[in-house]
Amino acid sequence: MLSERYNGLKEYLERGDFIALVNGKVAELEEEVPDNSEVVIMPPISGG
Repeated sequence: MLSERYNGLKEYLERGDFIALVNGKVAELEEEVPDNSEVVIMPPISGG
């Protein structure tokens, strides 16, 4: 749905190199997003 709505995200989302947060919690791609939720898509985090 996001790639349809925001064309610039399509290639990024298809690669799958990201973490999705829904309302501040890590979400699975198959998870349904409740109405009025905050969705954050960001690159994976690593480091120490």
